[in-house]
Amino acid sequence: LAFENGAVLLYSNRPIESSNIIKKDPFMGLYLLKNEHKKEPFEIWSEDDEAYEDELISISRSNQHRGYAQKEGALLESFAKFSSPTSKNSAIVGLCYGLFGLGVDTKGSYVEPRYIKRFLYEDKRHKDLGVRIYKNREIPVVEFVDPFVNFGLFKRGDVITSIDSVWVDSIRKYTDTIDSKRVGQKVIVTVNRDGRRLEFQATLKERVGGGLIEDNFLKRVGITLDRDFNIRDTIKTDSELKWLKVGDTITHINGKETKGVDIMELLTNLDRPYLSFLVRRGEFDFFIKIDLK
Repeated sequence: LAFENGAVLLYSNRPIESSNIIKKDPFMGLYLLKNEHKKEPFEIWSEDDEAYEDELISISRSNQHRGYAQKEGALLESFAKFSSPTSKNSAIVGLCYGLFGLGVDTKGSYVEPRYIKRFLYEDKRHKDLGVRIYKNREIPVVEFVDPFVNFGLFKRGDVITSIDSVWVDSIRKYTDTIDSKRVGQKVIVTVNRDGRRLEFQATLKERVGGGLIEDNFLKRVGITLDRDFNIRDTIKTDSELKWLKVGDTITHINGKETKGVDIMELLTNLDRPYLSFLVRRGEFDFFIKIDLK
């Protein structure tokens, strides 16, 4: 899709590496690239109630499908839905070919105008409260808890009801409210936990996983694992994790065997303010411990 100054916007569910990239958001799969062949730029529509009532058209090089916007998206949690088939990088347009979305697959999924504008004109970093919510719920309910962000504040099953006094009664409202803040900003979060109303202060971090990026929490401390808990990659760190090497295997975390375990499930259920890794390197086993507070 063409925009001002000859740049083009495209979606890719796989990372793109190119010297023509102006900016990118691999979490959402959005890339803005330089283009020598200038085209008439799209004007991005504004979202309002009338826009969701109007007939739209999904246009690609090979086909066109008329339809309607059916369901709103929620940033990294879900794409919006169109009532007819779409194509990858198809343009969903309305009257006068105003852009209402960018198709991402053949099942009617698309990126909405607000998120296209966010990518093009705003801070593209994604914020992290330290939780992952159930994607099949209507309201934001905590499913997984990141022990490296706001340790000890959240528990599975917490219903997040407000952030800085803004009522978040849907997943979209929750994600948009978080996204309107700054990385490093402190926010007041209200949750319902087993019928009790709790309020506490949390700090927003920059997101390191989610959307199209592998999400297992350990990446925040520089560890990339495969499904068998073998170290695939590490980054420089001043913590005890600096002793890890590619090829090492984490066999236990806090005494629990990792074989066949979902890492996010294991980290969500921590009952101690530290992580103790039992690591195997060849025939040699050793412990690494890091504090979470």
